[in-house]
Amino acid sequence: MLSKTLLIAASTLISHGSFAESSNEKWVRYGVQVIENRMESDKPIPSYVLDQAKCIASMKVVKAGLIWGGKGSTGMVSCKTPADEWSAPSFFTVGGVNFGLQIGIQWFESVLVFIANDSKQILERASAKIGVDLSWAAGPEGEGSGSGELPDAHVLSYSRSRGLYAGATVEGLVLSHARKRNREVYGTMTPREILNSRGSEAPAIVTPFVEVLDQYFLSLTGRK
Repeated sequence: MLSKTLLIAASTLISHGSFAESSNEKWVRYGVQVIENRMESDKPIPSYVLDQAKCIASMKVVKAGLIWGGKGSTGMVSCKTPADEWSAPSFFTVGGVNFGLQIGIQWFESVLVFIANDSKQILERASAKIGVDLSWAAGPEGEGSGSGELPDAHVLSYSRSRGLYAGATVEGLVLSHARKRNREVYGTMTPREILNSRGSEAPAIVTPFVEVLDQYFLSLTGRK
């Protein structure tokens, strides 16, 4: 009887949100998972690419009909600060266009590595469109260090999808800072202020995203 009572009580608490994962926490968890999925795969991002990164974004994009983006699509982005560490991450939403060649793909996830010197300044805007404001290319893959010639682009995309694969692309996606979520976490801070603030001093709710960047991309912070 006691066990049944406890189960009912626990279910009631969860249904009222006491133990439930908040929407913002779920958004952060998705951001962490996308990076972990890529870096633990057989095609991780090479260190010589990461060494050139000015910013890192993580996003999951879902498809509604023939349109990419919208409800269910999530994203987070962090940039290197003047203190040479990862910044607090900004939440962003993903909007898209009609990609007729990608029939059969229901979602894809992507790690975006921003390598151009002006990438951070562009990302500080309210929104940016890949292929217009930000040029892009598919990023080189592989383990270990070394060197390689990088494409001439603002951002290198590392994407994967489930379902019939016809070449997941980030062309045309619009990245817009999620004002409501940022306001809930950071108060009145602007995207520029967030991306220039220290990740080590960020609110606890976004700490997992900063930690996963430190875990896989330590070479960018100068720490070993």
